[in-house]
Amino acid sequence: MGFSIATATLIFILLSPLVSLFLFAEGFVHHNPSRISAFVSYPALRKNLKQQFSSYEQRRSRADRSSFGFLIHPLRGAITSAVIDSYVNSSLPSRILGPQRQSPKPSPKTPPKPSPVRYAGFALQGPNRFVLNLRLEVGDHRMKGQVLGLVFSRTTLFKWALTNITLGDPMIHAILKKAQG
Repeated sequence: MGFSIATATLIFILLSPLVSLFLFAEGFVHHNPSRISAFVSYPALRKNLKQQFSSYEQRRSRADRSSFGFLIHPLRGAITSAVIDSYVNSSLPSRILGPQRQSPKPSPKTPPKPSPVRYAGFALQGPNRFVLNLRLEVGDHRMKGQVLGLVFSRTTLFKWALTNITLGDPMIHAILKKAQG
């Protein structure tokens, strides 16, 4: 039995989310914002983040029994939507990475700084959706151990783009608190 072009193509299609994920991550490793942006669908990401924050605000609004809660939460939602619009765009990777600096060679005495995220698994959820789960290992006790999902969707036969970041309520709450403070 020979190895056919159809079999090779099928294998590459099945592995294509991993290739896109590798190239996306490589952008962070090599401080390359344009590489990162090549694998992000900003309109879809903005839309999905707005839906998550809106759902969170609706849940908070139902739980807030104060006389003015019904007015405050929609206003907060509108402000959050505007903030997402202004921050989630092609300049986001540059803001996350910060300015590129020549890093000094680490001394053998200095241990490397641990990453604030840990791999927590991945799943291919149908032919057009791939989720990479990351567990946060940060100092903030509200965020420590929280899992966020990087959701990639197929854009072409072989290319995938980040279209959503799933956040738990504690993460959304912490983000909103930080934005207010």
